[in-house]
Amino acid sequence: MNLADHIKAEHDEFRAMLERLVVTHGNEVDIRKDTSHTLIRRSIAHRKAEEATVFGSLVSRNDTRGLALQMLEQHKAVAAVITDLRTIPFDDEVWLPKLIVLKFIFEAHLTEEEIKVLAHVEDFFGGAEVNRMFEEFQTIEKGELEKRK
Repeated sequence: MNLADHIKAEHDEFRAMLERLVVTHGNEVDIRKDTSHTLIRRSIAHRKAEEATVFGSLVSRNDTRGLALQMLEQHKAVAAVITDLRTIPFDDEVWLPKLIVLKFIFEAHLTEEEIKVLAHVEDFFGGAEVNRMFEEFQTIEKGELEKRK
C-alpha cells in the first residue's frame, strides 16, 4: 500500500463512522460515544500526520502552496466543529444536527483532498519522496494514536 491508498482507506473509514453516527438516535448514547471517540481520536492523528508530511511538503513549493493552505484551513474548520461537538451531551437534541454539519464539512474536505492532492502526490514529489512521507506519516500517526488512547 502506498501513501495515497493508505490515506484514502482511512478516509473511507471516517466516512463509514460518520454514516454510522448520523443514523443514531438520542437514546443510543453508547454507540455515539464509542464511535465518535474512535472517529475523533483517529482523525486527529490522521490530520496531524497529514499536516506534518503531505501538507508540510506542499506548503514549501510555490506551485502547491495555495492548495496546501486551503487544505489546512479545511482541517481547521473540521477541528472547530469537532471541538463544538465534544461539548454537547450525546443525548442532546443538538448533537445530531451538529454531527450532520461535521459530516458535510468533513466529507467535502476528504473528497477535495483526494481529487486535488492524493491523485497527484506522485507527480508533485516523485516516488522516493512519497515513500519517505509515507513512512513519516505512519510514525507520526502511530505516536498521535498512542497519546490519545
